[in-house]
Amino acid sequence: MTIYRHFDNAAVMKGLVGSTPKTAWIIDYPMLERIHYLLVAGFDVYGNLGHQLITRLYMDFLRMEGESNFLALLPAGERQAVHDSWYRDVGSGLEGLLFKKPPQFDAPSGIVWTPEELSSPEQARLGLMTRMHQRLALMTRMHQRLAPELEQGRSLSNVKNTFVRHELEALSAVRGFAASLMPEVTIIALDGGDGGSPQLFSVLRNSAHANITSLFDEAANRRPQEDSLDVLRGVAGDYPNAFWHLTPERLDGLAERVAALEDEDDYRALMADVGIRRTDPRFWEFSDSVLRGNYADRPVESGLLDYNRLQNR
Repeated sequence: MTIYRHFDNAAVMKGLVGSTPKTAWIIDYPMLERIHYLLVAGFDVYGNLGHQLITRLYMDFLRMEGESNFLALLPAGERQAVHDSWYRDVGSGLEGLLFKKPPQFDAPSGIVWTPEELSSPEQARLGLMTRMHQRLALMTRMHQRLAPELEQGRSLSNVKNTFVRHELEALSAVRGFAASLMPEVTIIALDGGDGGSPQLFSVLRNSAHANITSLFDEAANRRPQEDSLDVLRGVAGDYPNAFWHLTPERLDGLAERVAALEDEDDYRALMADVGIRRTDPRFWEFSDSVLRGNYADRPVESGLLDYNRLQNR
């Protein structure tokens, strides 16, 4: 499963969706059972603040356990570096807790890695490896092993129009501060001009953090210069932040325009050109077309979208 968290809500999708994630969990049955009893069977939605804080704290330990299970599949000598990249700039009071190795951390994984899998050709020649290539190689192996079971419907590879696919892939390659100016969830409705339901795509912002060890002061841990975008087929998430209404021809140069965003004024100019704001007189007509397209694309999973988090930037 792939999980995208958007502030206080999340989108859960079957399969390995989007680009290589920064972190991953491997959950066995005992861990799944503990998560169930913590967040479902034993959770009191009317509980006091102490109950909710303790629940969050225990979930942090379960998350770290799932992360350690994933790290245990990497080469033993590289696991600590990947772990440390997830917990940068951690306060001294948490270092002993977060960097304590579980018993399985140094155990051999039984996976034989080749230099080509773990690094680029140039790095392989020099005998070097990078954290990104390590995770990418592992995710590639997981993808190959699980291929018969994976859901591929979200992938842009299923877009038949070569030009549209190329432009959307270019949009998903946007990185850095420009990506941080994008909303967390943007729905693109691509109108073919034939009067039918539009093709729907979701642009999701991956918000980078130095670490996620605190409930408060998230801004101090944000790293906007490391943000990125994922573009998926269909509607991903129930709380869109922005709508874009485009024709295939207007996709030309869109990725370059997004990559050139420097401030809020640039984003407002982009929205004035391609966006459908909630103040737009066409909004509800456009909303109906999006819902029809969503039902046509995913008749079992689709439902009404919640506009409480729709921005008017």
